[in-house]
Amino acid sequence: MKPIDLGRKMGVPAEPISVKRDEKVYPTLWIDEAEGSELELPDSGTMTISFVVKEKTERETEDGKTCSYRLEVRSIDGVEQDETDEPEETTEREFDKAVTTYSRKS
Repeated sequence: MKPIDLGRKMGVPAEPISVKRDEKVYPTLWIDEAEGSELELPDSGTMTISFVVKEKTERETEDGKTCSYRLEVRSIDGVEQDETDEPEETTEREFDKAVTTYSRKS
């Protein structure tokens, strides 16, 4: 399957939002971390997930057809960092570790 660009232009927003008229808006995937797990993701990249479609809604308007899905994400099967996304030298977690280690030595 070819990648599908999910971005869409807002036109005139119904509510004030911080998006320019010609800028694309993308759907959001919110992941609540499972208890005890550590989910470390790059700032941008490619993710492969396993999912189940829980709900599908199709609409036809004067602008054309649209389709919305509600997915249950079962697992993250792979994550690759974008080549243009350079990792930070010191992540927040590494900084916290360094501070904790330094505090113990003092």
